[in-house]
Amino acid sequence: MNQNERDDLAIYLGLQDFEVTLVEVEASQRRGSIKVVSMARRSGTHRCPDCGRQHGEGLFEEAEAIRLRDSSIGDFETYLEVTPIRVACCGGTRSERLPLAMPGFRMTRRFFERVAALCTRLPIAVVAQMARLSWATVAKVDARAIELGLGDRALDLTKLRWIGVDEVSWTGGHRYFTIVTDLASGRVVWIGDGKGKRGLLPFLRALGVRGRRRIRGVVSDLGYQSIVASRLPRAIHVLDRFHIVQWVNEALTKLRRRLFSGAPRDELGRTLKVKKWLLLSARENLDRHDRRQLDELMELNQPL
Repeated sequence: MNQNERDDLAIYLGLQDFEVTLVEVEASQRRGSIKVVSMARRSGTHRCPDCGRQHGEGLFEEAEAIRLRDSSIGDFETYLEVTPIRVACCGGTRSERLPLAMPGFRMTRRFFERVAALCTRLPIAVVAQMARLSWATVAKVDARAIELGLGDRALDLTKLRWIGVDEVSWTGGHRYFTIVTDLASGRVVWIGDGKGKRGLLPFLRALGVRGRRRIRGVVSDLGYQSIVASRLPRAIHVLDRFHIVQWVNEALTKLRRRLFSGAPRDELGRTLKVKKWLLLSARENLDRHDRRQLDELMELNQPL
């Protein structure tokens, strides 16, 4: 690759402040063939990762370059390789903040935004498979994107009247966070660490006494019933439909089992057990013959 091609690649990557020094394909036992684009900085400014102050000169290069996952070029999983500069700042030395890197992640901002965008349309497990990342990494990207989208608006809680509360599993069910949504606007207004009382209590404290009095209704699952009743006594508590349907189905299943277990051991009893699937089917999906049999079964099952 000549110099013009390397310059074109830097422009394609949106990294005009960097120079492409080398592009090579490496074989990795874990990742297969990957493309590594080695970069060198053109400008001489370096930013402190803590305070953000810019320095015209650095102390020295770090001993090792870092690799940042980037959007794929062609069919290859692509990494940008850059050697950070050490700067003197904040009472010590710091490894500079690279403008192309997403803080807290070994990936570029561009790749972070792409993964975060996919998470708004697809389950985390699917995005992880597509991006060839771990489930935990994609979940962390999703959570960070929500926090960035929320911004300082998390403290603007004065207009809340109806809210939705839900818990989301983070690391495969080992960690949860609570999401509070303004049902009028559909906007996320709070993210709390944990579930149930632990996840919702900081939000209710942030609301304050007046804010809690303004809340007219809460939509959530049963896990938040006690804290909603104690902290928002004036609000209407609506349980989400999923759990209501689940409870009704469980009650029907118990009733079916009791009826079938007590059915007589004759032709009628055998019919009840063999045709049990009819009772579990949506009537509109049955043909005329099956609907007639369902009517006969319901005649024989007055309790049901």
